Amino acid sequence: MKKLLFLFLLSITGFNGFSQCANCLTPGQVTTIKVKCGCTDTLYKIDTTYIASRDTAAVYNLNSTVTSSSWSGSNTEHLMYSYLIPANTLKVGDILSVWYKVTKSGTAGNSTSRIRFGTTNSLSDNLIGTIQQGSTVLDYVWERKYLLIKNSTTMVVFSPTTSAFTDITNGSWSNITINIAVDNYMGFSGHLGSAADTFFFDSETTTDTPH
Repeated sequence: MKKLLFLFLLSITGFNGFSQCANCLTPGQVTTIKVKCGCTDTLYKIDTTYIASRDTAAVYNLNSTVTSSSWSGSNTEHLMYSYLIPANTLKVGDILSVWYKVTKSGTAGNSTSRIRFGTTNSLSDNLIGTIQQGSTVLDYVWERKYLLIKNSTTMVVFSPTTSAFTDITNGSWSNITINIAVDNYMGFSGHLGSAADTFFFDSETTTDTPH
């Protein structure tokens, strides 16, 4: 009974060994894991029904990329980079966090970068974050740390048209219509104030904290 209770407590507190098993085992499968208790390695047989496939204590990396894609010669918004989030990847209660690194060359005009989410992989997808910088700001990182999957058709975001480095601040919040049951895309755009400048998408990282 003590062993069973021990295993149950480990499974609900996100013990690392269980997190690793959850990524490769089928629920209901009986397997053996090794748990180090002090100086002794002990083998336990467990039924993976008790292992959540998405460990509530873990933060999952949905995507991370470093590139040097650039855009110049126009002062219209341009989709710099996007990646696919397959259908049913996101679950109700998940919180997405996004970091976006931008560089600009030239000081002829300001720059605006945006993050979009939706099904079309285009500039028509939902706006979920914005920041605008003056003409002399050439290198910056910004974030949206609290993109909540409120339900299967709603994402809660900080005011998407408000320019801000972070959403960990006072302000208004908006409900964005989504559909997590289908393929979605996270998109990163750049918008130059002057066609004489060049906008660079440097990198982005998106993590998912499961509910």
